[in-house]
Amino acid sequence: MQISRHEPLIVAGQDRWTNQSLSVSDKWTGVEWAQVCCADRALLEEVIAHAEAAVPVTACLSLAERRAILDRCCLAIERAQEAWVVQMVREAGKTLQESRTEVQRCLETFRLAAAACHDSQGEVLALDSTTRGQGYRGWYRRVPVGPVLLISPFNFPPVFARGAPPNFMIGWRGIAPGA
Repeated sequence: MQISRHEPLIVAGQDRWTNQSLSVSDKWTGVEWAQVCCADRALLEEVIAHAEAAVPVTACLSLAERRAILDRCCLAIERAQEAWVVQMVREAGKTLQESRTEVQRCLETFRLAAAACHDSQGEVLALDSTTRGQGYRGWYRRVPVGPVLLISPFNFPPVFARGAPPNFMIGWRGIAPGA
């Protein structure tokens, strides 16, 4: 049986090959078409350490820098969308229409987060709804507190995108393993 792809993990932007892998079969034909690397506990700890180390860096990015990164993500998704569609059809057994819809939703979420970078500087709140609050105003701003782990479901791989772009917009750094 010919396996067409061997896929590494990506850790801190670098391909990582491991000794353990998982077979991926085409849901329509049952034929194995890929092997993907699996992480062990030590590698997961390394991933977490990289994410924690990146928090101060991403937290200091300006909104313009965050928007530029999200815009580049949009371009990458646009370039890869047909490949993603085919992969979801093979890997999750989705129809072409379901797969295209899911990729489109992913792209829309990244676009919305990029556009929202203009409006995420916080908000002023009136606190005078109680006697004690009369004459006071509050202000809040969303700030990152640390890495977040997102795990995408096997049947909708790009679903993690619904949480990732909005959180990245406010300076969050995440870990997004595939299911």
